[in-house]
Amino acid sequence: MQIRNIFKMLTVLMTSIMLVACGAATTSIAKKDLKVETKMSDTVFLEPSDNKTVYLQVRNTSAKPNLDLTGPLYSALKNKGYEVTSKADQAHYILQVNVLQAGELDAATADEIVGRGFGDALTGGLVGAGVGGLVSGHKDAVIGGALLGAAIGALANANTQDITYSVITDVQITEKLKSGNKVHKTRIASTANKVNLKFEQAEPELVEGLARSIAGIF
Repeated sequence: MQIRNIFKMLTVLMTSIMLVACGAATTSIAKKDLKVETKMSDTVFLEPSDNKTVYLQVRNTSAKPNLDLTGPLYSALKNKGYEVTSKADQAHYILQVNVLQAGELDAATADEIVGRGFGDALTGGLVGAGVGGLVSGHKDAVIGGALLGAAIGALANANTQDITYSVITDVQITEKLKSGNKVHKTRIASTANKVNLKFEQAEPELVEGLARSIAGIF
């Protein structure tokens, strides 16, 4: 009878290990390539104009103060034929960007924040709830040998993390028209996802995606 119980225990243990290993392997294969997406809360249409002067102002109130969006955005605008001037009163467009959030955040939470639109405050609870965790976590605790299976599963998953980073910005464009100034507002987020991704790897792609999306408005 005791041998039968030990056999059952070993069967549960091996099944647990196999399930966790398969889950980790599936994640590693499915998320092996970096995937970057950029989304905008509101579409912005500017009036056609031959005046292609832009005053650019970028602020960063995120937890990544060294993140540089100014340089890439400046280059993206220049590549589209716009002159970036340091004098706001001489520019036809005033482009103001604030980096609200930068760091680990799951895609669903990033989508929710973007959906709330320009100016909506980012609460600590919302951002904190969106921080990713271990993939395929083994949460079921079973007696005896299965506890060891859970421990092995946790160790396997610690080396297979499904990580998403995001950079979220509020964008305001003031368009100087003969009839008066017209103000456009939108929120744009760029997300990067890959297994075991580091922010240093994701940052260039995130910034490039944002710069391309913002410049694409012009």
